[in-house]
Amino acid sequence: MNRIAYTVLGFAAVASWLFVALLRPSAWLAALLAAWLVLPYAMLAVAVRLGAGRAGQIAGAVTSAIVAAAGLLFLTDVILLHPDPQGGIAVFFTPIYQVLALIVLLPVCRQLAEKWLQRAAQTPPSESPPQ
Repeated sequence: MNRIAYTVLGFAAVASWLFVALLRPSAWLAALLAAWLVLPYAMLAVAVRLGAGRAGQIAGAVTSAIVAAAGLLFLTDVILLHPDPQGGIAVFFTPIYQVLALIVLLPVCRQLAEKWLQRAAQTPPSESPPQ
């Protein structure tokens, strides 16, 4: 499960760097912006690494997928679909939105995963019909 989360986070980080390249900022600003956009993915990677147990792994993978997809969709909208002069401000706020989503989603997904795993453990395996 951790491999899936790390793959999603790696893809999202590379895609964020490509968005920075599309914006064509100066060299020092590009480095700063790239680091800023990758920060939520680094935080998620740490959370996935520290997530103990099966429920923690599931929660980390699901949260990573949701936060990465939402962030990349937001950047796609701001940079490619509806560019405007205020887009730079929206790009700056993207990691803040992602961290807020991470703070909310990680515990919620962990609790849902724990309930799902408990329910799966209590359900007896289905018996195959006699032949």
